[in-house]
Amino acid sequence: MLLNNTLWLNYSSIKSVADPTRNVSVKVNALIPGIDIHVTAAAATGSGGGTLGTPAAQITLSAADQTIISGIGSAFTGNGANNGHNLTYALAAGSGPGGVAVCMRIYRQQRLR
Repeated sequence: MLLNNTLWLNYSSIKSVADPTRNVSVKVNALIPGIDIHVTAAAATGSGGGTLGTPAAQITLSAADQTIISGIGSAFTGNGANNGHNLTYALAAGSGPGGVAVCMRIYRQQRLR
């Protein structure tokens, strides 16, 4: 499994009493047969304030919108790394149809005289 946790989700939000919250959704444009892409958002950290959103459990990305952060009110996360929600992406062998083909070539070495 390959992991990447160097990305941070930063946001600023001003909401009204009539429409008090917003969400962040994720999806992929095209699925890769045989590969699952998982994303997990951590709880917000850093210098922000206000009504910060609540992260969902780990999501397996698909072509459909899925909410990864919900309940964002009037809030700000701060800017850059170590502010906001740390995102962890993981690539894994797929659970659906398709497969991952591994091609390996073995060459015989010959010494020329």
